[in-house]
Amino acid sequence: MTGPDRAGDEVTDAMPATAIAVTNIVRRADKVDPAMTKSPRSMDEGRGADMGWGATSTMLGGLFLWGGLGWLLDHWWGTRFATPIGAIVGLALGIYAVVMRYGRTPVDATARPVDSTADPQPQSIER
Repeated sequence: MTGPDRAGDEVTDAMPATAIAVTNIVRRADKVDPAMTKSPRSMDEGRGADMGWGATSTMLGGLFLWGGLGWLLDHWWGTRFATPIGAIVGLALGIYAVVMRYGRTPVDATARPVDSTADPQPQSIER
């Protein structure tokens, strides 16, 4: 290749082959394939399933984490009461985490309560 290939880039035969290859790779990376900009599915498709799996894994994670901690304490202390207590606490904390994460509707910052008793326009001081 001789001469300028695009504005500001001079690719000549004097350049090493690796430099030419890198230049070509960079040029191809600048171009975005239209197929790469599309998501494989729409944003709303599968959202409910994702939320369901997230809620399930949060609750099970709390159950296993705190139940496992109780099981370890039972083995350490030689008792049998910490495992069920840990499982109940873990499930309760898992439910709390699900409600805090998925149970509330997002608050729209632009929506404000409207006072229906107020006049739409304030009265002018001078009449």
